[in-house]
Amino acid sequence: MSIQLKLIRLFFKLTSKLTPRFAASSGVKVFSKVRNKRIKAKELEFFTLFNRFEVPFENHKNLNCYELGNPSGKLVFLVHGWDSNIGSLTLFAKALIKTNKFRIIGFGLPAHGYHLEKRTNLVESAEAFKSVLDFLNPIDSFDVISHSFGSGVVAMSLANTNYRANRVVFLTTPNKILNIFNEFQDFVKMGSNAYSKMLGFAEDKILKEPIENYTISNKLKQASINKLMIIHDEFDKVLPFSNSNEIMLEHPEIKLHKMQRIGHYRMLWNTEVVEKVIDFVS
Repeated sequence: MSIQLKLIRLFFKLTSKLTPRFAASSGVKVFSKVRNKRIKAKELEFFTLFNRFEVPFENHKNLNCYELGNPSGKLVFLVHGWDSNIGSLTLFAKALIKTNKFRIIGFGLPAHGYHLEKRTNLVESAEAFKSVLDFLNPIDSFDVISHSFGSGVVAMSLANTNYRANRVVFLTTPNKILNIFNEFQDFVKMGSNAYSKMLGFAEDKILKEPIENYTISNKLKQASINKLMIIHDEFDKVLPFSNSNEIMLEHPEIKLHKMQRIGHYRMLWNTEVVEKVIDFVS
């Protein structure tokens, strides 16, 4: 265990007992902080391939967007995951370019990549994707390829718009948002009283609805998607496979590929995964 983690746990242990409300508000800040904005060498190629443009967003903090491919091709969006950046989807972008069938749009989530902010959340990130959609205002249906947290972003954003997606790929996905909060409580060792208050803050200020009802399964019922495919490692250590399984129970029409030993992040550089995705959207 790192010294930093020990200090964080000590902080929440003490403040949970002495000032649970302060511990709760601090928990929201820590929970929403993006911890890794470093862009890896193999991800940098993305930014050399694509043409950058900006989309206006809240408080004048514009979103960094990237476009390449066939200008008259089918529109496909790339949405990356938490603590990551759009360059993580480089292999998919290059494969799409080779087909010459797609107009490819990637964008950086708030507080990720080259964006100047340090914190974000699922609701704000979904609003960011909606801002990109509104900026481009696609008349025809489009495709989406998303990873991890980005899959939740896509589900929530499409649930709150009238846009129709044709084929959507979730490269892993969360389901119950409450589970993510529970994992955070266990990770920082926050006391139960403070944690209860933290959930209250999240419901009142961010989610605007009971957290128990906040699931990707529910959001997909409201979203307009023609076909959805999920690829998930059965032994994923970051987002358990049970998330996809829960969604499948409520959406049996979804195509689920249960794979092994492709990892959570490594799957983004797996040629078999890339081929499955390109075949699906093509």
